[in-house]
Amino acid sequence: DRVEFVGSASDLAPLYREADGLLLPTRYDAFANVALEAAASGLPVVTSAANGSAELVGEAGRVVADAEDVAGFARALDELSDPALRARLGERGRQVAEHHGWREHVDSLRALYRKLAA
Repeated sequence: DRVEFVGSASDLAPLYREADGLLLPTRYDAFANVALEAAASGLPVVTSAANGSAELVGEAGRVVADAEDVAGFARALDELSDPALRARLGERGRQVAEHHGWREHVDSLRALYRKLAA
């Protein structure tokens, strides 16, 4: 009664506006863009450390070390029941996302490729 599975959607903005947070308990993802999108929309993110974007989530949500730690995800979600905490994390997520747009991503990849080529 507290979770709604809405299926596939091409326009995520309305879904982000209706949500209290994003849960992404991924076992592996090099960089889950959805975590950054959710943060940019002001949603706190709960994800696993196996998500490459977890290092960005840090102060904008909760990172569970073990992707199989169901109790850890439950504790992180329980913390988000506090509206004040959700608001603080959501604001921090917007701030983080502002500094990690496509331009910054491309610039960091170019710098990495230059370093590797040298």
